[in-house]
Amino acid sequence: MGASSTNFGLTPEQRNALSIQRFLTLKQIIFQELHCALPGVVLAFNPGPPATVDVQLAVNRRKQTSAIGQPLAPQTEYAPFPILQGVPIQIYGGGGWSFTLPIKAGDECEILFNDMAIDTWFQSGAPIQANGGAASANPVSVRNHDLSDAIALFGLRSTPRAIQNYSITEAELRSDDGTVVIGMSLDQVTITAPNVVVNATAKASISGPAVGIGDAASPTSFSTGIDGRLFMGHQHVGVATGFGVSGPVWPSSPPGPEPST
Repeated sequence: MGASSTNFGLTPEQRNALSIQRFLTLKQIIFQELHCALPGVVLAFNPGPPATVDVQLAVNRRKQTSAIGQPLAPQTEYAPFPILQGVPIQIYGGGGWSFTLPIKAGDECEILFNDMAIDTWFQSGAPIQANGGAASANPVSVRNHDLSDAIALFGLRSTPRAIQNYSITEAELRSDDGTVVIGMSLDQVTITAPNVVVNATAKASISGPAVGIGDAASPTSFSTGIDGRLFMGHQHVGVATGFGVSGPVWPSSPPGPEPST
């Protein structure tokens, strides 16, 4: 037997390389069942309560397999993940307030897989105790980073669905097509929409040192009053007694004295 061979027919260098390859293969097997985060596409939305989505993950699962007789020659196979059903969604909120979205099929999202089983928390929550702490619960399963413990976060977008005309000067709440926009800058809030409806259940108030109201055909500058007319301490022209009808409200800067009648 040659100096470079052993009873196993391999040199120490070959055996060492073989051990490293086996370790790498084992690592791949472990990692293919360890889920952290992946983008997904909504198939269905249930507003609840609780609000959940059915999601198809947008990246296929990669599986490392080995050919018969070649344990260290991995072959790569790809297959779609199973559809994730009843995935809780993240709703932005806190302090008694929430910001909700009209989620629909086709929306993209980011799916996070929790470290441990979240069944107990999702069903019962974590109530605040008398001492101010939260009541934690034991997980009902030993699973870790499992597909069953996914949550969906919205806002992630692929390039084909990127926001057009992204503002670099304002924070915006907007429709994707830009026809409805609430823009907020350091000194102004702007609402742009085909129709704007304000429903007040008690009182609606608009106040400011200058209030201007106009329309597209006759826009008004921001002056005290509405459409250039004073409405606090205002006067009328062409006043008639009895059942007559008075004239219009004086402009805020009338061209001359009140006409006589």
